[in-house]
Amino acid sequence: MKLINIALSLLICASGWAETPLQTSQQAVVVKTKDWTTTSGRAQRYERQNGRWRKVGTPTTVAVGRSGLAWGMSEYTIYFNTDYTDTPTKREGDGRAPAGIFRLTTLFSANESAHRYAHMPFIQLSPSIECVDDEKDPEYNTLVDSTKIKTTWDSSEHMLRRDDLYDFGVFVAHNSNPTTAGFGSCIFIHKLGPLGEVFGTSGCTAFPGVDLVRLFNWLDETKHPVLIQMPEREYKSNRKVLGLP
Repeated sequence: MKLINIALSLLICASGWAETPLQTSQQAVVVKTKDWTTTSGRAQRYERQNGRWRKVGTPTTVAVGRSGLAWGMSEYTIYFNTDYTDTPTKREGDGRAPAGIFRLTTLFSANESAHRYAHMPFIQLSPSIECVDDEKDPEYNTLVDSTKIKTTWDSSEHMLRRDDLYDFGVFVAHNSNPTTAGFGSCIFIHKLGPLGEVFGTSGCTAFPGVDLVRLFNWLDETKHPVLIQMPEREYKSNRKVLGLP
């Protein structure tokens, strides 16, 4: 673990960590799991006040990927050298939710009145809204309106579902800037299904309905919200060096 922290310190110095969105963020959703294979975890909201992170509300149990977590990609993701650790890396279709630090960029909902409570960029779901998971397509890992763009993809997720999992949701900017084919797509925070805590998700993070609505209403674009998601051991070992809540 000491070698990992040395590698992290070098990366932070080289990339100018003080300029990253984590340092300017005033809102954070922290999700910690027991280990890399656990399918559930605990989530806690935080808000930065006078330079210090303070808890908002109470913690809640959430579901993560059916195969657990794996290090994901963001514009300021922490990359671990595989020479020092055998922890997994996120791949398309692996059933793992991404671990790391990610921007929360867009809200979406099937509820027609949800936009009234949104303080973030918002997408009203309709039958034509899709998330492209075809890694060979230029629109890979983006939410698109198929009536407004030429459809060239072979695979996508229709966001207006028959169940209520996407009644409210948040787009997680995993593998978004830049986007790399095969490293995972269409990662959301959405509603927890009836068996979600037991079986997990396909790679998203799922909140109980009431807690999800609270999160939806609380997120504020001007506060640059982020999702911080890691197993407990990795969170503890990197809390100081990364300035985590």
